[in-house]
Amino acid sequence: MAHGQGKYIHANGAEYEGQWYEDEQHGQGEERWPDGAKYSGEYERGRKHGRGKLVFPEGSYYEGSFVDNEISGEGNYYWPDGKQYKG
Repeated sequence: MAHGQGKYIHANGAEYEGQWYEDEQHGQGEERWPDGAKYSGEYERGRKHGRGKLVFPEGSYYEGSFVDNEISGEGNYYWPDGKQYKG
């Protein structure tokens, strides 16, 4: 059972490095996918929850709140061409 700090590499090449609690991502961590996407921030019981930054493969990114693995609440979205959405 994963508990504390550690790294897990999935068979598909995705990986998570960060804090674990009772075999689930919990606390601060970073997840990376083979397509270049990545998330760094807070997890709760295996789901993105709290503050974090999600970078998409094409270079856009969102910084803000996540609830139950979804973008939710206050945050900012940035595109590679300089466009921004804040709210």
